[in-house]
Amino acid sequence: QKSKALSIFTKFVKKHPKNEESALFLAKLHNWDHKPKLGISALKPLVGKTKNREILKLHVDMLSQVGKKEQAYSYMKRLALLGDSKSQTALDKIETNALLETAIGAHKVKNYPKAIRFYKAYYAKTKDSKIAKEIAELLFVQKQPQQSLPFYEAYLAENQNDNRIRFRYAAALDSLKLYHRAEPQYRKVARAQDDLYALSSYRYAASLIAQKDEAKWNHSRAVLQN
Repeated sequence: QKSKALSIFTKFVKKHPKNEESALFLAKLHNWDHKPKLGISALKPLVGKTKNREILKLHVDMLSQVGKKEQAYSYMKRLALLGDSKSQTALDKIETNALLETAIGAHKVKNYPKAIRFYKAYYAKTKDSKIAKEIAELLFVQKQPQQSLPFYEAYLAENQNDNRIRFRYAAALDSLKLYHRAEPQYRKVARAQDDLYALSSYRYAASLIAQKDEAKWNHSRAVLQN
């Protein structure tokens, strides 16, 4: 008899707005009836000071339903401080996603320093190899090849067949005159026989020549002749 219960609790809570048990039940009834705004109103006198996790969880849920994400976020913080592990996990996820959204937004408007900063913060939390690639590419574009190397390596560790990124990684090594490290990377790309074959073969030969080793110099001639 939901309607009768709703009527009784509405009258009771009107007289005793700070009775937590009754206000919580009234809010639940409104929520079950798909009226979260009324549920939020029922809990309003309590949520400022209460440490009741059930009240705060329901309040967060109803705020989310009506699109008040910032308010929901603030109450999730309180729940996390009260030791609620699920709220802490949800909070971490929201904060992590916010880092990625900020990074993407900065990337779109070509604010690369800001994009790199937020991509790095997101990567530190997730170790997402796709984000490692974005960081590496942006650092390379910003003429920071030394800083790009660990991110290229992290991406390639999980995506070994991405020859375009391997070529970029080799180019970063090349720009730092790390020819002995660039050489095997160019060789791998050249062996793939894709549209980067000719350029990779040339770069491979050039890296062999740059090492000033007679055997490698002789091998470079064979690579170029081929």
